[in-house]
Amino acid sequence: MKKLKKSLSLMLILSSLIIIASSGKFTYFEAERDLKVAVVPHDLEYINFQCQDGYSAIVSVEGNGSVEFDALIVGNYLNEMEEIFVHLSPVYLGIPPEMSMFIETEDGDEVVIPPGEDYTFKGYLYLDNAPAGEYVVPVYLFARWENGDAGITLCPVKIIVQNLPEIRKELISGSKKVCTHKYYEWVFRIYIENPGSEKNFVVKDTIPGEFEVNENETYASEGYYEFTSHGKSTHLTWKVQLGSGEGAYMDIKVYTRLNPAGKQEFTSCGEYYLNEGAYIEGYDVVSDPIIIEASCK
Repeated sequence: MKKLKKSLSLMLILSSLIIIASSGKFTYFEAERDLKVAVVPHDLEYINFQCQDGYSAIVSVEGNGSVEFDALIVGNYLNEMEEIFVHLSPVYLGIPPEMSMFIETEDGDEVVIPPGEDYTFKGYLYLDNAPAGEYVVPVYLFARWENGDAGITLCPVKIIVQNLPEIRKELISGSKKVCTHKYYEWVFRIYIENPGSEKNFVVKDTIPGEFEVNENETYASEGYYEFTSHGKSTHLTWKVQLGSGEGAYMDIKVYTRLNPAGKQEFTSCGEYYLNEGAYIEGYDVVSDPIIIEASCK
């Protein structure tokens, strides 16, 4: 029970010829009837749905996490003014195993749409480091009502998976092997890169209590940062906006501090984190820590 696509009108002239015999004479008459067929876009159909650039939904996500989205809007504009019972049937053959997806009513449960009303079907997407790329999920609609039913091929759902932002850390200056009770300095760099669309990022890191931060010789290529003290440790918050394919870095200078007893760190042999793994807030992306080995010899 769908109208055809695009705005177009067709006129068909149907003629019928009827011959009648009466009193040995033949008489006839002709009758003509006009048949008009209107072709309309999807959003004006009796059971209609909305598309955007040929898709019922376009969902852009990073390679992990989850997202809820509007998968499809369906309207009931049957002339019979009856409620319709609708369920959707998506086809997931083209998505990778790192992605799972659910569209409302795919399990066969029906949604009732009253006459003249619309209903928005929800979609749910779960990703576990899914590879970047574009994926298309075809969707079919099945509707029934008191006097009929219909199966409709809908516009598909398009999923755009972007690469996760990257963060890494490297030691610019200073040694990874030192002696106890001596003064040392280091400069380490935190680098972030955005392969996806433009967005704001918040980078966080922790410098342990054995170190002081030299803020006068600390530099960020983009954004702004602040350090806050939490007990003996120092916490970094770096906020930066990056466009697609852009990167930024921050160089942080630290040095060994004097402990409350007036002794120069490190006072014990062993391994120490120069800083913990920097991470991007809201993402499961963490850099490796830089480890310093202190020797008593």
